[in-house]
Amino acid sequence: TTLSRPVASLTGEGSSIGISDGTFSSATLSAYKYALISQASAELVSDNSADVVNYIGRIAGDALNLALTDAVTNGTGAGQPEGVMTGTVGKTLDVAGVVTADNCLEWFYSLPAEERDGGVFYFSDTMALALRKLKGTDDHYIWQQGLSADEPDRFLGKPVITGSAAPTFDTTASAVLGAFFNPSGTMLRVAGGLTAERSNEFAWQEDLISWKWRMRADSRIVRPNSIATLVNP
Repeated sequence: TTLSRPVASLTGEGSSIGISDGTFSSATLSAYKYALISQASAELVSDNSADVVNYIGRIAGDALNLALTDAVTNGTGAGQPEGVMTGTVGKTLDVAGVVTADNCLEWFYSLPAEERDGGVFYFSDTMALALRKLKGTDDHYIWQQGLSADEPDRFLGKPVITGSAAPTFDTTASAVLGAFFNPSGTMLRVAGGLTAERSNEFAWQEDLISWKWRMRADSRIVRPNSIATLVNP
């Protein structure tokens, strides 16, 4: 993990070059297990004309994806992944739940310039709605709509990611409302990928077919100054 970067300095001819290593530490990425068991009756699997097994697999994959997304968003890092919403407070609102254009500019510039270059905004749909209403001094909206289906919306010129795992916009004291961060400052480890196992014996007496789905993963913030959160006072 990078706590501070090395610094170069102007050095005269024949002068001694200064030593600047930066400050580093280490983080261990573990592998926390996310899993579920899906079941369906033998009759449903054999009699249904629809591809029930494929559908069960798809919604099981969705469930694992949602669980992991929540972890890498809100995880505390203690016995679970570390999420981006636990990053450094970049801006505290003056009034809980009242976001102004000035607040957003202060939030934006609370992230160091070297991290802003690759920065993205991440928040919930309810937070997005609050930000979409903000206007600049020219009475134009600050939010910029994506120009095509594969082009993300932008806020203050930076890409926007929205997701259901991000905190809902509210007025609770000290609540995190969103994160402005450089994704390269976090690290995700997926150990072995998604595994799926089928058993006709696990619930044999009930005549159920069972599927066990597992994924092991972890995430850590490796550059603490790469994330700036917006919080209520």
